[in-house]
Amino acid sequence: MNDELRKAITANVALSNDELEFVLSFFKLIRLNKEQKFLQQGKICDEVAFVQSGILRIFYFNEKGEETTCYFALENEFITSLKSFSSKCNSVENIQAIVATELLVIKKKDLEHLYNVLPKTQEFAMKAMEKVAIKMEERLALFLNQAAEARYSYLMANSPKLLKMVPLQYLASYIGVSPQHLSRLRKNVGKIIS
Repeated sequence: MNDELRKAITANVALSNDELEFVLSFFKLIRLNKEQKFLQQGKICDEVAFVQSGILRIFYFNEKGEETTCYFALENEFITSLKSFSSKCNSVENIQAIVATELLVIKKKDLEHLYNVLPKTQEFAMKAMEKVAIKMEERLALFLNQAAEARYSYLMANSPKLLKMVPLQYLASYIGVSPQHLSRLRKNVGKIIS
């Protein structure tokens, strides 16, 4: 089982080796091909995934039927549809692999079983979901309070891997500009840095 998943769990809760192995036994490896979906809009999300390798993106369709990317999950991060997972409602978003991706996935029923037999796992789950929520909140604050150039500069400073691995149209959607505008931003920011 992935050492990074072990670290992610033990960073949030103190477990004995036996307890940790018990928790890890509920995670299953899932491989997604490029552009394959982990979650389809309209389905109920009953899983949490840990990204072992690859990149996932969360996107919505707007009223025009265009995709709007709102979040990326990189290696060693957890991802789910929080609202759908928590309330068992149909998801309004899609979660898709950008590149071939490996996930370690735990089902909601298994997580709830862990809460019952090993109550301290609730603390781990809560902290993992808090991290996802904080990242989404940071992105929202950046989007609402900063111009496109500042959003792009933030990505350069905090998520350079995205700039290398994510297709231009997804990055443009993520920072709220057209692909053409993003190309201009890249050139302008490059001139400022040089």
